[in-house]
Amino acid sequence: MRFVDTSYKHTEFEEDEVGTVFESDSTNTRVELKHNPSGAWQGVFGFQYTDLDFSAVGAEAFIPNTNTKTTAAFWIERGDFDAWQIDLGLRYEDVKIKVPNTLVLEEGPTDPSSSSSSSSDFQPFSASTGTSWTISEAVGLTGSVSYAERASGVEELYANGPHTTTQLFEVGDVSLSKESTVHVEGGARLDLGPFSGSATVYMDQFRPIQ
Repeated sequence: MRFVDTSYKHTEFEEDEVGTVFESDSTNTRVELKHNPSGAWQGVFGFQYTDLDFSAVGAEAFIPNTNTKTTAAFWIERGDFDAWQIDLGLRYEDVKIKVPNTLVLEEGPTDPSSSSSSSSDFQPFSASTGTSWTISEAVGLTGSVSYAERASGVEELYANGPHTTTQLFEVGDVSLSKESTVHVEGGARLDLGPFSGSATVYMDQFRPIQ
């Protein structure tokens, strides 16, 4: 079991005057349960909970104050079969974002000066599998396929204002949902005396989930 409490704060100045103050306070609790080996298989089950409070106050506060709670369960498994190794993984999350004192307009942008509130809820799911084949001490092959979903971030949903660092006026869209990606990868390694090398090819496909 691991518990992490993090407090972060930084102040941006406009010459000698305080411009914007950013603060982030979070707690992260993670529990891992390792099961006894079952044949060629060994693995870990786990749970994770994160509570994050973010605030920005000042002229460049283009993101409203938010609270994000993330609850996750995951499973990682590995099997060793002589020259073969197989890896499996699953992860499920529930992400809740609450934005107090924020008005969500019909077209998507937000008004941080409003007295109403907004919230978003996502359930991302990810799965992966991979394998490695040791043909000999000199030659090995690897391959993997993964599917992952990502919840929209606070800035993507609720941003509304000038972002000086990127020189952009960022506008969020609360109608955004999750984003998914499919990753396929294959590789090979070669060790011949003083010479060694490896090559990898991969493909990623991203798409929004309606």
